[in-house]
Amino acid sequence: DLLIIACESQEKLIADMKELEILHRDYCSKVDAIKSHQEKCRVLMNSNRKLMKSVKGSLSTCSDEEKVRIGETLKQFSSNISSMENNLPKKNGWYLRLILGEINISLLSKKDKIKYKEHYEWFKGTVTMIIFFFSSILFFF
Repeated sequence: DLLIIACESQEKLIADMKELEILHRDYCSKVDAIKSHQEKCRVLMNSNRKLMKSVKGSLSTCSDEEKVRIGETLKQFSSNISSMENNLPKKNGWYLRLILGEINISLLSKKDKIKYKEHYEWFKGTVTMIIFFFSSILFFF
């Protein structure tokens, strides 16, 4: 009776492990695809910014009406690029690089970003209080 239960458990474990391996391979390929898309977006954004800058520089040869129309279009494009950029991971600030080093922290949902910010601010406050405490002790002794 125990042998039958052990065999059934082993078969279930093997099936679960195969499913997990397939799921993990799928996950890894999607993460690679996301990183690839992020890099493509970043490259296209930079090239569009350069192109917009060159268009802005060549506006002096246009009429006033064309300048206004093209200027408004460029402002809208710039705004669109900025909103798209908010969804891409940013480089860490100097303090985070100092504490954690060069690691890529990319959070995909707004909820995760807010939670991360709250924990980060708590960490900064705690470190500041510890430094203040020890500096006060050193000041008096």
